[in-house]
Amino acid sequence: MEPSTDSKTPNRRKARAKRLLKSLVEFINVGGNDDYSRAMWAILTALRGPDDGNPGLKYQTTARLRYTIGLGPHNGFDVSKEPLVLPGDVVLIGSDHFRAHYSMAYNSLKRLGIIKPD
Repeated sequence: MEPSTDSKTPNRRKARAKRLLKSLVEFINVGGNDDYSRAMWAILTALRGPDDGNPGLKYQTTARLRYTIGLGPHNGFDVSKEPLVLPGDVVLIGSDHFRAHYSMAYNSLKRLGIIKPD
């Protein structure tokens, strides 16, 4: 996926970013505690990656998650075309906290139909 060319000027890009953020926040807020609001939140929180700075873990989880939702390397993010790892198969040297984020994101991608059920 190539970067969008519809907004080349910084002011137009800034305005678009603000509209997208507002739309995302409205989607999450209006849905309250429904499955789709929770799914979006789970995916967003897992996109950052583990806090322990473990590059192997980030590659095994976050880089693959980013590619799965459509982010490409041209965005400056680490991505991997390798398939997502089942949450129970993730070799974590770091925290259970990130394991929970990844598992929730993985299950949310299934719920949204972005990946097939196991």
